[in-house]
Amino acid sequence: NGFSKQIDQLVRKILQTKSYVGVMAIDIKELTKINDQFGRAEGDRTVITVARILKDIFRNGYNICLGNGEMLTILLSRGDVEAELQRGFTRLMEQIEDYNRDSGKGYSLDVYHGIEVGMPPNADELERLVNTAVSRKNGNKVSEKQLLQDADLTEEEKIAMCHAVTNAG
Repeated sequence: NGFSKQIDQLVRKILQTKSYVGVMAIDIKELTKINDQFGRAEGDRTVITVARILKDIFRNGYNICLGNGEMLTILLSRGDVEAELQRGFTRLMEQIEDYNRDSGKGYSLDVYHGIEVGMPPNADELERLVNTAVSRKNGNKVSEKQLLQDADLTEEEKIAMCHAVTNAG
């Protein structure tokens, strides 16, 4: 499919340029609540707002909207890509703070995030980077709800619980 082709092209570019890859996963907090209280159109505007901010901050990155308020930003860099993503996240939060102050909306926009960095030699390793960033984002979300206190859970069980929490709204 088209997404697989994009990933294959991205992996080729990574291998050609010997770049580090940074993945930042973003999820809009309480998007379901925004949709329920202010309407789906407002929820859609919220997603578009965050996507535009990310696109503005990470002009040289690959910004992918996954739906349901989940987004990925993938950066290639020969430098400190993790620091670049952290600076970008700080800018994102500053712009969200400005949005919350100026929008006059009846809610405050906020996001969960997770970051993972590596130099994947193939599409499977790139997928692992993406999954780890998503897992970290979901781990932040789940820890706020004080789930996953059982350290004996496998990584797959933790991810399944995170998805259950995400899908529950």
